[in-house]
Amino acid sequence: MMVPVGTLVVLRGTPKSELLRATAFLVWPGLLAPVLAPLVGGAFTTYLSWHWIFLINVPLGLAAFIAALRLVPHKGGDAGRRLDWLGLALTTFGVGSLVVGLEGVGGHGAGAVPAAVLLAGALALAGAAWWMLKAKAPLFDLRVFATRTFRATSTGGFVYRLTISSVPFLLPLLFQDGFGWDPLKSGAMVAAVFIGNIGIKPATTPIIRRFGFKPVLVFASFASAVTFAACAALNAGTPEPLIFALLLASGAFRSIGFSAYASVQYADIVPGELPSANAVSATLVQLAAGAGIAVGALFLRLFDHVSFFGDGPSSAYRGAFLSMAAVMLLSTVDSLTLHRHAGAEVSRSVVGKATKPGA
Repeated sequence: MMVPVGTLVVLRGTPKSELLRATAFLVWPGLLAPVLAPLVGGAFTTYLSWHWIFLINVPLGLAAFIAALRLVPHKGGDAGRRLDWLGLALTTFGVGSLVVGLEGVGGHGAGAVPAAVLLAGALALAGAAWWMLKAKAPLFDLRVFATRTFRATSTGGFVYRLTISSVPFLLPLLFQDGFGWDPLKSGAMVAAVFIGNIGIKPATTPIIRRFGFKPVLVFASFASAVTFAACAALNAGTPEPLIFALLLASGAFRSIGFSAYASVQYADIVPGELPSANAVSATLVQLAAGAGIAVGALFLRLFDHVSFFGDGPSSAYRGAFLSMAAVMLLSTVDSLTLHRHAGAEVSRSVVGKATKPGA
């Protein structure tokens, strides 16, 4: 709940010309936290205990609480607007069921129950969409999907986030289960992705302004797919500097793609649709994060039962990373269908200046 509320506070006070710069700061937590977590978690489990993975949230929560009291402007809500309880219930049940069902489908001894949960989730989301299209005050204004640049976040952007979210889950498992590394060494190596995020961050905005959203999105997704395929070729004998360099590059491409999607989704959204666009985007981001881990686990379980990639301890991970690379290419294909000057009002790219941006 904190993420979409904080994002909306920023978006409402930011003109379109400064949106790219503002979202560059907004995506930092989403980029850094999943990658930094294995390093911190590895240190906790190695030197303290697993309990600290949960206890650390107490001081962090207190710090966030104090910061919210001091920094967030006090602005009253719309007293005349009622909460769409039916839309909320259907959406919550649908999203939760999809994640639970995806995780259960590949489980050992999984039967018809996970498939039924998946079906129930899909039906609930379909019912939510039907209701919100006819309700007077819906939970989300689904007309935001008529904007192509926003719709890209629910198609190619969703696939991009899903596959990217699987990496901080698969990499530590590969290093510990496949290579036999301890949690701290594994977390330290995964931190290379974090370094790549940070290293390229100052350049992401100039890159998007220079080339525009479409070329950047195509490049980021395709390059990420290449790094996933390269991860499938890793083994316990691969030189560690080479692994570090690969993860560094993967982090840089991850940062570029996240920044581009976070900016382009609001490029053509009018102010009145910002709350709905922001809420829908936050929902899809959380769904993609959960689904990424679930799909990664599903591929691991699938290739654990087949011998397509050998019988070694890391064979299942090769299949999982190659599968994720193939899924990522779907995002590349979707980005190729964007208008050439998509989001040019925000990117102010050299190419985009010549023509009025398309929706």
